[in-house]
Amino acid sequence: MKLYTYQRNSAGERVRIALGLKGLAYEYVSVPAMPEGAYDRINPQGLMPALDLGEGQIIAQSGAILAFLEETFPDPPLLSPDPFCGRRRAASPCSSPRRCTR
Repeated sequence: MKLYTYQRNSAGERVRIALGLKGLAYEYVSVPAMPEGAYDRINPQGLMPALDLGEGQIIAQSGAILAFLEETFPDPPLLSPDPFCGRRRAASPCSSPRRCTR
């Protein structure tokens, strides 16, 4: 896998963290270091990040990439099995006084 992003891109950092948590090997490709127009051929939207799975399979947008990683590599899970805690933490870690300990 190749992750096309930039170190200051928060969406790309979310994907990089998820790949690390799941223990998945990937190659980091800095989009600004690529020749002009090269990234547009990979992701015509021009937005970061994009994950290249090989054989022309590319997933763009961090939400889609994270969903793919969770569905394809479920262990370890990115979210808590408790629906309240997992979704609350994903949305905002401080959105409720209820503490999640799982």
